[in-house]
Amino acid sequence: ACLARSACTKSANTPKTSVITLKTPTLICQGTRDEFGTCGEVPGYALPDSIRVFWLEDGDHDLKPRKGVSGFSVADHLKTLAKTVADWTATLAK
Repeated sequence: ACLARSACTKSANTPKTSVITLKTPTLICQGTRDEFGTCGEVPGYALPDSIRVFWLEDGDHDLKPRKGVSGFSVADHLKTLAKTVADWTATLAK
């Protein structure tokens, strides 16, 4: 299993080749405002079925939200992230 923080490279905002060809079950956790791949862009990538993308609302590349805009704090996102990773890893044992 693989846990990734971003599906894109810094240059040209294109998917990482290693991600596109990955057959290992993978969870990518990304903020909806991530400048290296927004929630509007990433669904257009030809990602294999083995990859699940989990979005943190209003998060940037560091998953940091704008609390005044979204109402979420970094602590909120980290708590959500921890639960999501735990739930995802539990599915791998099945």
